[in-house]
Amino acid sequence: MSKLNELIKSNDLEGILEYAREFHGHICPYLALGIR
Repeated sequence: MSKLNELIKSNDLEGILEYAREFHGHICPYLALGIR
């Protein structure tokens, strides 16, 4: 199972945000809104 799938199943929102920042390059409001 991928790291992202594990984060989603465990409802780790901070982990998902950090994972998304890694490939998006930065944290922006749209990235955060897309996660929630």
